[in-house]
Amino acid sequence: MSKVYRIGEISKITGISESALRHYDKEGLLSPKRQKENRYRVYDDEDIKRIRHIKLFKSMGFELDTIKQMLDNPAPEEELFEKNEQFLQNKIDVLQRQIDFSRIYAFLGTDFIVKISFITNIIETWSDIFTLPCYRELIDHKDNITKEEIQTLMKFFCEFAEQNQANLHFSEDIPQKTAQECYAYFSKHFAYIPLELLPAVICFIGSGGLITSYIDEKCGKYTSRFAAKAFLIFCENNGIKIRTKEEEELQYE
Repeated sequence: MSKVYRIGEISKITGISESALRHYDKEGLLSPKRQKENRYRVYDDEDIKRIRHIKLFKSMGFELDTIKQMLDNPAPEEELFEKNEQFLQNKIDVLQRQIDFSRIYAFLGTDFIVKISFITNIIETWSDIFTLPCYRELIDHKDNITKEEIQTLMKFFCEFAEQNQANLHFSEDIPQKTAQECYAYFSKHFAYIPLELLPAVICFIGSGGLITSYIDEKCGKYTSRFAAKAFLIFCENNGIKIRTKEEEELQYE
């Protein structure tokens, strides 16, 4: 007769809390026997094996209902791990997108987001942007980018910094001229970015990542934010609509 274990003992053996074991029982993942005299749950070695499988699959990111199906209807391990890899990659993609949009909201501010609805543009292009020719062109060219090209590009952001410090509005002629020249220089020396995709790419400038930190460190605090907003206006001035019809009459902050 195989040895049986009470719930406290099985908890110590497997490292799973008693409340979790009861939950697994409720969800149908475990079916412990009941002692006749007191109706206490008791587990055997097969239950321990099943619990360890549950623990493994949970660590891999599977939901409990999926784990139950996997345990009740075992599939070849290769197929199992292929499905799990895709499942986890999808979760990573979702989490990364949430991080990206959190940064966007943080750098734009609530009021600006209410007035400018380019988020739709970002949603539509974000998932595809890394497969576009402009991205591949930039990646292929990155090893050939010279120090002089980087310095020249940063001069435009230093101009944005000076304009910001002079309390110019990012929609005024001078910042718009800088945005136009910077866009033209980047397209010629780094990679051509279609104007309709520029609002999405702008997020890399001011959304709180490494590029934002680099620009602000080299040119001054809030330079990236000022530059990003100037580029958004530049897009609008060139026919890229980033406001809804209802917001056409609103003025920028």
